[in-house]
Amino acid sequence: MNEQPVTVTRRQIQGKPQYSGVTMVEIDIAYPRVLTKGSPAGQVISVAYDHVARRFYAYASKKMYADAVLAWRDAKKNGFPFNTYQAVMTYEVPFNHGGLLSIYYDQYTYTGGAHGNTTRRADTWRAWDARRLPLNAFFYNAGYRNIIFRSIFAQIQQDPDKYFEDYQKNVFQYFDERNFYLTPQGFALFFPLYTIAPYVSGIPVFIVPYELFGELLKIRPV
Repeated sequence: MNEQPVTVTRRQIQGKPQYSGVTMVEIDIAYPRVLTKGSPAGQVISVAYDHVARRFYAYASKKMYADAVLAWRDAKKNGFPFNTYQAVMTYEVPFNHGGLLSIYYDQYTYTGGAHGNTTRRADTWRAWDARRLPLNAFFYNAGYRNIIFRSIFAQIQQDPDKYFEDYQKNVFQYFDERNFYLTPQGFALFFPLYTIAPYVSGIPVFIVPYELFGELLKIRPV
């Protein structure tokens, strides 16, 4: 495995587009810049996140802005308070070791209701050639799925009140192999808001230790 050093630094885009002197949307977007020594792969990865950030900024400054203007006009007409819209993007680097790089990012939007919505996405990269690795690339066969489900259910059963009563059906329905990242302890599998637990529980994340997979592991992250 190629273990070229990988450096991740922070970039940011901010904005407060206004209408009639009032801020409609507060935009704060943080996203990663990746540098790989001796390889152009970091530039490829950086461009991918640059596109993500700029698409989110365009959405916030156009679609959300237009919706906020309509809401502001309606609030002013009816004497209601106007709640400024928000678009926030943050990211984390939970794993950066041995030529493997995991990054996940959250996009939070607030459009004046009781609370906002957060969407999480994640990528795991082979850092020296900027190849995105799917979950199945780490295993010799599909037996890993049974191990993952058993581990998730065992973790839920430790505190079942945090989840919807029909969590078993929901876990199978909403499990998405794209929703994973690496950690030093194991694979992190996450589910979107509202799918297996109430909003107050946040984004459910389950760490499945690498050692549970035994000889099924083709790529060992640690």
